[in-house]
Amino acid sequence: MNSRERVMAVINFMRPDRCPIMHSVLPGAALKYGEGLFGILRRYPQDFGPSEFKVPRVEELSLDYRRCP
Repeated sequence: MNSRERVMAVINFMRPDRCPIMHSVLPGAALKYGEGLFGILRRYPQDFGPSEFKVPRVEELSLDYRRCP
């Protein structure tokens, strides 16, 4: 079953092969675990949206995710 079929099966109360998933990676986790974390996410791709993630640069982060001086 592909992602679209899986999501449609859930919406129509049918039995998908597995529950659809969506990853949400916090910048701190991406910075700390980097490619190790993204390897796991590639192994288990999400069903909602693209499954491409990159390690952010600290300068690219919003102020909410930066360390206060």
